[in-house]
Amino acid sequence: MSNKSFLDRYKARRELARLNRSLDLAWRTIVFVVGGTLLAIGLFFLLFPGPGWATIVLGLIVLGSEFQWALRLLEPIQRAIARTGEAARDENRKVARMNVQIAFTMIVVFTGYAYVYKWGLSLDPIHALRDWFQNLI
Repeated sequence: MSNKSFLDRYKARRELARLNRSLDLAWRTIVFVVGGTLLAIGLFFLLFPGPGWATIVLGLIVLGSEFQWALRLLEPIQRAIARTGEAARDENRKVARMNVQIAFTMIVVFTGYAYVYKWGLSLDPIHALRDWFQNLI
């Protein structure tokens, strides 16, 4: 088995394909169709449940292997990902996030206790709210 990585083998095959004009056009067409399909699926997932942004980024990565415009579209996304990673590692922001999480947890627990104290384990208030929403229609 060869010691070449997948990327090295891909680059070697791509350079061979560049030598033949028909093969080069077919290669670029296949990359365009696969990348465009991933972009379209990503846009669909932005409207409906699914990994929309991840699919769009994957489509741009595929398209970026052949088209410079796709790499230019990918640059701001890469910068945003780098900033997000830096923010995740920042200790001051970690403490602030933990404080927000603790406060939110305390609010949820307090609200739950208040609900049980006032109404017990009954779901009557929730059913009344559901009926009220249904009567709006």
